[in-house]
Amino acid sequence: MAEKQEFKVLLRRRWPQYIGAISACMGGFSLGCGIGWSAPCVELLKEVHMYDISAIALIAAIFPLGAACGLPIVPFLIDKIGRKWLMLSLIPAFILGWVFIIIGVSVFALLVVGRFLTGACGGMFCVIVPMYSAEISEKQIRGTLGIFFQLLLVIGILYAYCCGYARNVVTTTGLCLVGPILFVIMMIFMPESPMFYMVKRNEEAAKKSMRFFRGPDYEDIDDELAIFKVSVLFYLIFSISSQIPLSHRRQSLLL
Repeated sequence: MAEKQEFKVLLRRRWPQYIGAISACMGGFSLGCGIGWSAPCVELLKEVHMYDISAIALIAAIFPLGAACGLPIVPFLIDKIGRKWLMLSLIPAFILGWVFIIIGVSVFALLVVGRFLTGACGGMFCVIVPMYSAEISEKQIRGTLGIFFQLLLVIGILYAYCCGYARNVVTTTGLCLVGPILFVIMMIFMPESPMFYMVKRNEEAAKKSMRFFRGPDYEDIDDELAIFKVSVLFYLIFSISSQIPLSHRRQSLLL
């Protein structure tokens, strides 16, 4: 009975962490919609809109190409504008991509651009969302929250397949817009990652963010922030050492 009561107390205190992870992982749901869109829609593009095989292949393949092009951008921005605001800044482009697909069903160039944009944004979510989820969670539930991204990605694929029963490309695409819209509605109320604030040397903001996710009665915030400080220190040391020429590093090791 005591263990059950303790579990309920922990669940109630950790609830903001679950909500924060689910909110961020709606980016994974949006990515899943983009992946799943191809299955019902490429056949409709071929049968109803008379696209040939080469055009269909390009429309399907441009999505992962967009993801591959979007990924290298993330390291240059994630420590400058933050995890939360980088994710939110992707939403206008994500929505624009879906809009291009809706209005460009009969315009091949718009379809390609729309698929590229949604792929690039989805690919960037693959890096940012797991990072945000890990940084807001306690180590005891970090593994649990870590599966949310993949879970919601798969649910997003299933959702796109189900939308395909409409047998209409415009309708299916419009229903896929639900993912980015829900993401904004949920994520706008979540704080930035405390780790990002520590990177920016804003300890007060980091404590405030940590307090939101840990609850007012949590007593180990200072200990967790101390671990973050060590992580930031190692990150800075690595960043500085990586900028030193290899010949100089070898010379310092010999000394």
